[in-house]
Amino acid sequence: MPPNNDYTKDMRVTDGIVRRARVINLFGASGSGKSTLASGLHYELKKQWAQAEMAREFAKDVVHQETTHWFQQAILVLAEQSSRIQFIADKYDYVITDGPLMLASWYAPKEYPDAFHQLCRALFDGYENENFFLYRTHAYDSNGRLETEQEASDNEAAMAVWLTDLGIPFTPLYSKDDNAVMLCDWLVHGKPLPPPEERPKISLRK
Repeated sequence: MPPNNDYTKDMRVTDGIVRRARVINLFGASGSGKSTLASGLHYELKKQWAQAEMAREFAKDVVHQETTHWFQQAILVLAEQSSRIQFIADKYDYVITDGPLMLASWYAPKEYPDAFHQLCRALFDGYENENFFLYRTHAYDSNGRLETEQEASDNEAAMAVWLTDLGIPFTPLYSKDDNAVMLCDWLVHGKPLPPPEERPKISLRK
């Protein structure tokens, strides 16, 4: 039986939309373990009877369905991912996503206008975000991915610099099996995150 806790929190209203959730954004390059951690964290939070739900990365569905022409229409990818988050953000205390809204900006075609990137940021900033950046420590699995291992490695370094330049704070984490339990303990019980000396060092060289 669940504990007799009141999970109802003060709901924030942004642009007329009620949102109560903290959005757990899992950033990282292809193959870094974002989806695995999202599934694991969802499971761990549910075991604690926390009000949590997942907003799966739409871009991964596009790859699996071999409809990658969608990536040339980044506005559609953004709209779908935004909907997946928005539809549940007023119903749960935690929304876990392996497809942060800012990734639509990162992967958008170069010819996309600045207005699109500004929209991505505005939608992203409309939530109470907790951002984590995963650094791959395991072998690269190319199944269901468009990037080579080298491209993923290059994107890992470049994406961290990009987020830093945008002023988007994040906690870097090595991709490890115990991350789901660690993040659950931090969210639910207030236990500390790994100290800086145990986290990946971010290279700000472009």
